[in-house]
Amino acid sequence: MQIIDQAPPTQADELFAQGLDAHRRGDLGMAIHLYEQALQREPEHFDALHHVGIAAYHAGNHDIALQFIGAAIERNAAVSTAYSNLGNVYQALDQHAAALACYDQALLLDAGNADAHYNRGNILRRLDRLDEALASYERALVLHPRDVDAWNNRAVVLQDLERYDDALESAGQALELAPGLAAAHNNRGNILMLMQRRDEAHRSFEAALALQPDYAEAWSNLAANQAAQGRHEAALASYARALEFGPAVPETHKRHGDLLCTRGRHDEALAAYERATTLRPDYLEACMARGQLLMERERHEDALQCFHVAIAIDADNREAHFRRGLALRHLKRHEAALLSFERAIALRDDEDAGAHVMHGHTLHALDKFEDAAHAYECALELDPDHYDAIVGHGITLQRLRHFDKAAASFARAIAIAPDRPDGHLNLGNVYQDIGNVEGALASYTKVIALLPDDPVAYNNRANLYEGLRQFPAALQDYDKAIELRPDFVSAYWNKSLLCMRMGEFESGLSGYEWRWKAEHLAVFRENRDFTQPLWLGQQDLAGKTILLYAEQGLGDTLQFVRYAPMVAARGARVILEVQRPLVKLMQTLAGASEVLAKGDALPDFDFHCPLLSLPLAFMTTLATIPVPDAYLASDAAREKDWNALLGPARGPRVGLAWSGNPVHKNDHNRSIAFDELADVLTPACEFVSLQKEYRASDVALLAASTVRDVSPQLQDFTDTAALCAAMDVIVAVDTSIAHLAGALGKPVWILLPEASDWRWLLERSDSPWYPSARLYRQQLGEDWSAVLARVRADLDALAGAGR
Repeated sequence: MQIIDQAPPTQADELFAQGLDAHRRGDLGMAIHLYEQALQREPEHFDALHHVGIAAYHAGNHDIALQFIGAAIERNAAVSTAYSNLGNVYQALDQHAAALACYDQALLLDAGNADAHYNRGNILRRLDRLDEALASYERALVLHPRDVDAWNNRAVVLQDLERYDDALESAGQALELAPGLAAAHNNRGNILMLMQRRDEAHRSFEAALALQPDYAEAWSNLAANQAAQGRHEAALASYARALEFGPAVPETHKRHGDLLCTRGRHDEALAAYERATTLRPDYLEACMARGQLLMERERHEDALQCFHVAIAIDADNREAHFRRGLALRHLKRHEAALLSFERAIALRDDEDAGAHVMHGHTLHALDKFEDAAHAYECALELDPDHYDAIVGHGITLQRLRHFDKAAASFARAIAIAPDRPDGHLNLGNVYQDIGNVEGALASYTKVIALLPDDPVAYNNRANLYEGLRQFPAALQDYDKAIELRPDFVSAYWNKSLLCMRMGEFESGLSGYEWRWKAEHLAVFRENRDFTQPLWLGQQDLAGKTILLYAEQGLGDTLQFVRYAPMVAARGARVILEVQRPLVKLMQTLAGASEVLAKGDALPDFDFHCPLLSLPLAFMTTLATIPVPDAYLASDAAREKDWNALLGPARGPRVGLAWSGNPVHKNDHNRSIAFDELADVLTPACEFVSLQKEYRASDVALLAASTVRDVSPQLQDFTDTAALCAAMDVIVAVDTSIAHLAGALGKPVWILLPEASDWRWLLERSDSPWYPSARLYRQQLGEDWSAVLARVRADLDALAGAGR
């Protein structure tokens, strides 16, 4: 602030002069008292009004300062220094636009006002208008060449403009004029640090601290320089001093946190970042650093809150939106993540392949594969060799069943980074999909060579060995995967299926319980959160009520309800909850006191058990599978209706079911197209479709064939059961119809793909689950034609036996 010195010829002027003396002595209270005495005698005394405002500013009473300096300007609007001082008050209040307008007015009145030029430079620097700030400082120096602060601040602006040689010269001018100015030594150190002249920078910071040992900013800068030199312990000690003298400086806490983070002291780093953001809630960099560290520590919900705050601080911060998307992906909140990645892309679409990649990953997680493929293609347009984009694109093409293109993507990724295992792993997965066994085996073995401790590679190779029927090798790899990752859900699950497929139920059934932790399985979403205890055979059920409930598909329910009478035999009242189409049929099951449809209100019960956990509860072995000849019954009246509708048989009556649920994960292996059935349709037999629904590609062919279509009369499974009962034999792929026929005790010929379900065991042509079943299996490398030829021969034999 500038204090105006004028001779006082009046009584008011005399009082003003006395106030001015007190002001110069630093006695602000007396100065203000005398200025006010002058104003009592002359209320519009310009100098008194002006200097009350100046004194109030020096005392930190900015509102009073604005009031009195403003009144002075109303009295006389032609005084440059009044506008300059008013600008200083606005600057102290962080009202930058108002401050700048005041300095501009001051200079309009007096272009030679050096203080106005200097303070205008300060405001422009804070507004990041660096070139204009530099011009203001240089104008101030033309008017006042020995202004140390102007030289020093000019150095800071030149540093920000990356004109380091000029900045160093300007700091040198300040030190030549004032060798004891600690701030100039500190600024010189910053410039030298940016010039990578770290030893000289160190000496400058030490010089500043020798002059001012409690100079917190210099301690912080010294610490940053020491950290850059690799002197981490010294840097930590310097940060401690910086925080001792400046505990309320958020930037120091942020820097300290960065160093602690690199030293692996993550809890302390988080505390430092939190302190920085507490001191300065809009400190974007500290907020982002804290969020990133929380992400690395897998505290994704806490990290998400940091990125929310960062976006509130700067709604257009692309990195904050991107990292918010990453946090949401980890939390499996994919729809929200998608919006974040889309926002990040919108903010920097023309240069950031990474955001497109994460966009693609999220779309893939939402099963939006076509959109995901497009996102990866956008990434590859920006960066054709972006490894993650190539791999992501390949995985999506694989899901779209474009296997050749997927394999080409993975081969391209391997060419870019041959030592990265994920390219080989995914190529192996594609080879496995297309039946290239040798290629898949080589890929998985390569992954294991590159990453001997990778459980996923062992699990995938085990799957391959299982497909090759090299079961000991498969079990060895599953065990290795579990050894490497004791909570590896997929390995436990896959091993359990293989064990049960081999008939080793003792080890397989316990592993089958891992389905409730397997998020990749549809059954995971069927887990029930009951407060009542799960019953797995240990507790006494006498006098208790137990809920048995369906899980997975209709066929699973039809197969495992056989255990309900055994549960009832333990003295329990059994409530059976099944899929709605099965409710009426299940009322023929012995042992179930009440049958409910899924979604119906449940009565009180003491225990619960999902149907496919009952074999474990009864410690089922291959020798102890419960095999009643028939445990479900058809409605005799409805069966009679079917026989009347169908009329006299022209030969053995054969029920057909050739396709199942198209969304079943193995449907492409287990279902058969209708046109492939032509060789089965011997004229010696009469064929009836047991299916209620057909695929579009089958409708016209079915209509043109000799197979009777009675689907309009099929309302629920009681209708289907009665129709099955009217057949002499049922030929079905592995669907609910096959299980229904088995549960009814009807002769059923089940057509199995080579990769068949565990319940059909290995190689057997019979089933311990269904005494009435005969199994027709694809052999390794065999298509359906060979299987259907065997069925045709047996049908001809059946028809011949009946003649």
